[in-house]
Amino acid sequence: MTLRRRDFLRAAAGGLAGGALSSGRPRRAGAAAPIRVSSPSLTIGIASIFTGYLTAKGFDREQGLEVVTEQAYVDPNTYYGDFVAGRFDIAIGSWDTFAARYLQGVPIRLVSTVTTADLVGILVRKDGPKSVAELRGKQMAAPKATGTYRLIGALLKRFHNLTLETDIPVLNVPSPATAVTYVLADRADGALAWEPSLSLGLQKQPDARIVYNLGEDYRAHTKEALYFFSFAAQKAFLDRNPGVDQRLVAAFKRTSEALARNVDEAVALAAKTMKIEEEPIRLAFKSGRIALSVDAPVGATRDALRRQCDFFTESGVLPKKVDDGFFHVSR
Repeated sequence: MTLRRRDFLRAAAGGLAGGALSSGRPRRAGAAAPIRVSSPSLTIGIASIFTGYLTAKGFDREQGLEVVTEQAYVDPNTYYGDFVAGRFDIAIGSWDTFAARYLQGVPIRLVSTVTTADLVGILVRKDGPKSVAELRGKQMAAPKATGTYRLIGALLKRFHNLTLETDIPVLNVPSPATAVTYVLADRADGALAWEPSLSLGLQKQPDARIVYNLGEDYRAHTKEALYFFSFAAQKAFLDRNPGVDQRLVAAFKRTSEALARNVDEAVALAAKTMKIEEEPIRLAFKSGRIALSVDAPVGATRDALRRQCDFFTESGVLPKKVDDGFFHVSR
């Protein structure tokens, strides 16, 4: 299921800002206690938007789950590090990062896609590069330790003959928000970032531009959407709770469907949680850059993920091909 610009406009036209947040359906007397699911969050990111809305609306409780956000992180590297160390049951992140850890022997599994890669891009000022080709020789601020950096690097090299750190000097920063700040302060020519940091930059400097979009570039050259943010889970958690992946995917789909109908409500909640204004988050949805695409890794979705794994293995992002054990679907 994909939420794109037309869904946002339909929701906005329908005036769907109304309706109080619900805590979900109450548990029936005598019903089993919900399965507790621990999850981390990033202070500014999709985790805050998506997981925050899921729990606020009680979509986890509908499936007999209790998703608990135990800690909010600023640094993506610490966020991923604590998840792969086993501190949390599930986490939302870029699928390639999870795949790389899986190949290193970390016992995690992919349970659901969440977004496409259209929310990743390179932000420049009005006087900055006008095209991808003009990025050559320009300094880019980027969180180098992230999978996103490696994905963009692979596509720039394969499709545009540009090599990060050789053709495009890179200034390492801890987060996408910091990268955007460097561009706005004229300390870098471009910022590798993702939503809602890109839209935060556009709000602060309306004449800034997104000169490169990861999802658009991949689609233009392969004719299919590139998945990006996904949910992974600890194998031990999945083993302890047979069928919990199906419950999680059902809750994620309910969240995606509700977001399509109630964008303003979700935006208001996320802005309060992240302590930023509503407009950048609304712009991220309205522009179509945040495009939700929630599915279990089965059928056509798994086939697409396999192709993407193979593509980035050939491009050097992943050290070897990912086997089917990475994709978890309970039988």
